[in-house]
Amino acid sequence: MYPVEACDSVTNHYPETCNCCGEPLQGVDSNPYRHQVVEIPPIKLQIAEHRLHQLTCTRCGQTSRATLPLQVEWLGYGETVVAIVSVLSGMYRHSHRMVVSAMSDLFGVKISLGTVNRLRKEASEAVSASVEEVKAYIQAAPIVGADETGFGQGNADGENPQSKRAWLWVAVTPLVSFFCVELSRSTAAAQGLLGENFEGILNSDRYNRPPAKVLFSHLMIA
Repeated sequence: MYPVEACDSVTNHYPETCNCCGEPLQGVDSNPYRHQVVEIPPIKLQIAEHRLHQLTCTRCGQTSRATLPLQVEWLGYGETVVAIVSVLSGMYRHSHRMVVSAMSDLFGVKISLGTVNRLRKEASEAVSASVEEVKAYIQAAPIVGADETGFGQGNADGENPQSKRAWLWVAVTPLVSFFCVELSRSTAAAQGLLGENFEGILNSDRYNRPPAKVLFSHLMIA
């Protein structure tokens, strides 16, 4: 049940006559039964066209075309579109094709598979400062739980031309969780996650790591 303040309209309905004897009714009910109907209004896209005119110099004959202002998204999609694409593909783990279908079916936005990838990259760049802040917090935390698992990683970003098997690493504290994808499960990859001079307590299952090969042997392993 949404609060009254969130309602766009409130309609009061009163019984006209008594259900038992038919006597006309009047008065006020200080605690009426509340029934709400939630609806999503029709979505109409906001499309802003920017025309970059080209003019010819009357002095030298050179042509010059206007450029887009810095505040105009050069990819052709606004912040809300970028955010929805990122949520669908990231939080809800939809494939690129499912994201394309959802954007078309739900919002009437036509995008390609390549555009989904580009918008995801734009979103990643937009939150990069926050990601680094979380990573720094992890590396300075007194107790961290860490693990890794195999992860299917293609070469859409050009960073895995040999199609190596990737690993999804996670570091967890009571406040934050940090995920990253690496192309190995080596000590260097772990140090990239936790930092080379991690001084806290690391909780790990030691899977496939005999005591002699435990990462960061100078740490107290809980």
